Formats: sequence, structure tokens, C-alpha cells
Amino acid sequence: MSLQITTLPNGLRVVSEDMPYLATVAVGVWFNVGTRHEPVNQNGIAHVLEHMVFKGTARRNAQQISEEIEAVGGHSNAYTARDVTAYYLRLLHGDLALGVDVLADMLQYSVFDPAELAREQQVIIQEIGQAEDTPDDIIFDHLQQAAYGDSPMGLPILGQAGVIASLTSEQIAAYAQNVYTAPQTVIAAAGRVDHAQFVELVARHFTRLPSHAPGPMQQIDYQPGARLFARPLEQTHVALALPAVGHWHEDYYAYSVYSTLLGGSSSSRLFLEVREKHGLAYTINSFLSNVDDSGLMVVYAGTGHDAVEKLGGLIREQMHDTVHHITDAELARAKQQLKAGVLMGLEQPMGRAEQMAQHLLSYGRVLPVAEMIEKIDAVTTAQVQNLARTMLGAKPALAGLGPQSALDQWTNITWA
Repeated sequence: MSLQITTLPNGLRVVSEDMPYLATVAVGVWFNVGTRHEPVNQNGIAHVLEHMVFKGTARRNAQQISEEIEAVGGHSNAYTARDVTAYYLRLLHGDLALGVDVLADMLQYSVFDPAELAREQQVIIQEIGQAEDTPDDIIFDHLQQAAYGDSPMGLPILGQAGVIASLTSEQIAAYAQNVYTAPQTVIAAAGRVDHAQFVELVARHFTRLPSHAPGPMQQIDYQPGARLFARPLEQTHVALALPAVGHWHEDYYAYSVYSTLLGGSSSSRLFLEVREKHGLAYTINSFLSNVDDSGLMVVYAGTGHDAVEKLGGLIREQMHDTVHHITDAELARAKQQLKAGVLMGLEQPMGRAEQMAQHLLSYGRVLPVAEMIEKIDAVTTAQVQNLARTMLGAKPALAGLGPQSALDQWTNITWA
């Protein structure tokens, strides 16, 4: 396998890794732009733009875009996150030229037809409604706002129905022209791919991305509060967030180890204590939610309405215990789980393509696997205990969905 990177004159970066034993290739375009880059009064425009590039160009209508990829057995998808938007395809390797052509057409020549926009606005509003009906999904939007307030980092990725309905084709086109620029774009491919041919395809097709540099990122401020909504549910859903670090921070891997041993698996502290020992939850976990320059350590669970106080007490007890007691065995197990996750994620071409693109956007280089493994191995018990102590010194952001009596239990827990 060979990883190669080429930067085109306009600043567009092209990266590939050849996996010659495969018959397929994964190819995609990653933009260093997402919800945090939206004007607050246009919350959701990045997500609307993601939908609209599939809805027709000067050469292809929406049906033709999907049919051309599916006619060769390929499939396409996209996503919007807080700091990145991605469009990607999986194809037989001989169809890479078609894939690059379709991606370039969508991302440079979309017409943003008003009739298509009106239909897609209704689709997205239905998507928002579906999320609202899924408590173990929507609670994380509430938690994000509880942590970051009304700043762009606190607003929902899907957007708000009223804002979505008001967006015009002209606003979406102007936003795309402003943020989909060559210097903050990576085009990546992994699978059976020849780098020189791939670069030639990209250089030939991606000629219209603007070349202006991105503006400065807005500083992210942790503003802990509570977002609690009384709803008639079968369970009470609760979540908390504490300030962690972003991908750029030297302690990123230590936080990853901590989150894993606390609630990242079925052998983690929270799973064993809350589910296995006390039977208080079917789902209990912790995870990191990061962007480059900031992050949260999140704990989530769903439990019975009368068990919230006990659940919260057990979570608090385990978090405080990690300040003083972490065994060599659980530290080693968490490290192995993280290392296995890194390696398993690279066994699929899409995982490789995405990691290469994300690394280039975040670090300006693709981190060698050996370097990531070394950084995980270097995490010490003392590091993890110190960061646990630091996090517990902060006020948590809280979110909850359920009856008011259960939400009152959640807010009455003393976390310090």
C-alpha cells in the first residue's frame, strides 16, 4: 500500500492510498466547513446545501445523478457535521473517472432550482421531526446547546424548521461560493487507485472551486447550562457533558483512554456498575465529542423515571473514583480497545479515505498508524487521573427528556 499526497496550484489537496488487492475504490470530497461556520440566523444552511447538491446540475437532474452511480453498482452518500461536510462514493475501481466527474459536477455546477429547494425543505423539516421523535438522538442536540449556548457550536446540525423554510436558492448558492473553497478541501481515494491518474482526474474536473482562504474560526466558549424538556416517555433520557479537549491538544489521547475505560464498552465501569450490577439502564455509555480546538466528554443513559437520582449517583461515584483508583488492567484494556478501533477502521477503503481526509484537514498531514498507536500506549494512569480531576472541577452541562419529576432528580445531583 502507498499513501501519496499532491497539492494543486489552487490549494486543493488530493490524497490516495492504493490497496491493489481490492476491486473497488472509495472516493470522496471533504470540506473543512460545517455547522460551526454558519451565520446564527442561517442555522442549518450547511445541511441544506449538502442535500441540494444532489438535486440537479446544468448537466444532470437529481434522478440522473443517482442513476449514473447506481447503474455501475456504486452507491453515494454525504453528511454534515459541526466542522466538516463530506460527499463520498464507493465504486468498482474502473469507474473512478465517472465518480470524480459526478462529484465535480454536483459540487461546482449545482443549479439550486427553487422548485427542488421547496421540496427538499419539506424533506429536511420531516427529518427534523423524525429526530425530535427519537429521544436518544435529539438529546445530544439539547446537550450541545447546554454546553455552548446560542453560539454556532450550540446549534443543531439539521437546523431549525423556521430557518430552513426561509432559506432561498440565492442564499444557498452564496454560502457555497463562500465556504466550498479549494484551500479547505481534500479529495481522497482509497482502494485500487493509481495516484497519478487520480490527480489528473481531479485537476481536470475540479477547476471551479474558489481559491480564497477561509476566514478565522470563531473561538469556542464552554457555557454550561441545562436543557430539560418534560415529555411523556417510557424512559427518562439524561446526558451530561464536561469540557474536554480537541484533536489538536496534546492530551487528546489521554481523554480518549479515559472515556473508553469510563463508559466506552461492555467492560467499562459505567456499563458494569449501572447495567450489570444494578440493572438501571439498557444503554449507558460515554464518549468524546471533538472538533479540532475543543471537545466534550459526554455521558448518556436512559432509565426509569424513579431511578434517575440513583443512576446519577452511580455515574458521579464512578467518575470521582477514577481520580484516585484506576487499575493497570482497565487502563491496558482501554488502550487495546482504542488501538483495535484504529486498526479495524482502516480495513475498509472508506475508513481509510475518511481518515486521510480528516487528518489533512485537522493536522495538515496524515498521521502514521504507528504514531497514533505510540501516543495511545504513552498514556499513563497519572495523566488520566489528572484530567478526570480537572473535568470534575468544572460545572457540567445537562440535558434531559422525561417527566418533570425525573428531570428534577437529574438537576439536583451534586457533581463536584
